[in-house]
Amino acid sequence: MARKKKLPDGMRYLEKRKCIEYRFMVEGKRYSVYGKDAKECYQRAETKEQKIKEGDYKKSESLSIAEYFDRWIKDKEKNAKETTLRTNRILFNIASGIVIDGNGNTFGNLKIVDVEAQHIRDVQDGMIKAGKSTRTVNDTISLVKSILQTAVDTDRIITWNPANGIKRVKRTEPTARDTFHRALTEEEQKRFFKTAKERNSWYYNLYIFLIWTGCRCGEAGAIQNSDISGKMVHVHKTITRTAEGTYRIGDEAKTKAGNRYIPIEPDARQAIERQREINRLLNNGITGINDALFKSPHGHLLSDTAVNQDIAKICKAAGIEKITAHAFRATFATRCVESGMPPKTLQEILGHTDIGMTLNLYAHCMDETKVAQMQAVKINII
Repeated sequence: MARKKKLPDGMRYLEKRKCIEYRFMVEGKRYSVYGKDAKECYQRAETKEQKIKEGDYKKSESLSIAEYFDRWIKDKEKNAKETTLRTNRILFNIASGIVIDGNGNTFGNLKIVDVEAQHIRDVQDGMIKAGKSTRTVNDTISLVKSILQTAVDTDRIITWNPANGIKRVKRTEPTARDTFHRALTEEEQKRFFKTAKERNSWYYNLYIFLIWTGCRCGEAGAIQNSDISGKMVHVHKTITRTAEGTYRIGDEAKTKAGNRYIPIEPDARQAIERQREINRLLNNGITGINDALFKSPHGHLLSDTAVNQDIAKICKAAGIEKITAHAFRATFATRCVESGMPPKTLQEILGHTDIGMTLNLYAHCMDETKVAQMQAVKINII
């Protein structure tokens, strides 16, 4: 049996991690780096020593996963959107607070060099037990994986990513398009709008606008008086949330396809004029060309949370299974499909970049429509 090659002084092979650890001294303090061979260890040690001497360094092995996340997110702030940063912070906070042992230690307090695959599984299991959705669980693990991969590739704090072998959780709950994002039946439509009108819902005109244009709630909230001209409404912005959680109108649509013009049908036109009259009454007869058309009861930008809370109350009063504002978009698309609108036209109105998205998400009809259309088919076999 061949003898293992002797490692240089200060190095030892870590069987568990399948790598070499190199311990060295800088200014009287001991530090460690990890690599696949002695050459890589020396290179990493040289880089680390330079950072230490520049005074911009904390011992890597002492960083907790939460401390490393703070570094990671600060670097992301240079290019990522505010909504992305906010989402990342929310997801990481969920993972960070998961207890991963019997002593009450949480994932966020683990040293990054001590994170193992089992810890990632513990986070995954902890989120499932807490009732988090499959999407939230998978998005959180994906985020943790990305953070750890940066520690491997960029900062070279660890030599392997313990999240690489973690499998995604298989969805068990119904999809949103089949529950609260589903298209309403024509009967549900009538009941919803009848109830909304009877309850004097502040958002009644908004709901009519949404179901007649297929706009997202954030897009409708970003529409200004100047965006409405003749028989068209220009949709080219959306309301976004900053990293701090406040609302603002974004600069432009997410994609080129999101910048679009949508025809205004009579019902939508009437809703717009009614809303303009309400705005004039609230502002002593004065409305600016750049004022948002649809606002909150207090004159602030629309909040999807507040809108969906109002929708939930209307659904309960109308005896309809709970939906969100996005259901109006699905309902609009379904009515268009049932009316025979060409998929390409629907794609442009909805602002989808890929027509496959339009077909996969919305190209389905209500059961009663399918039955009626099947009955109209004539097949002569005799």
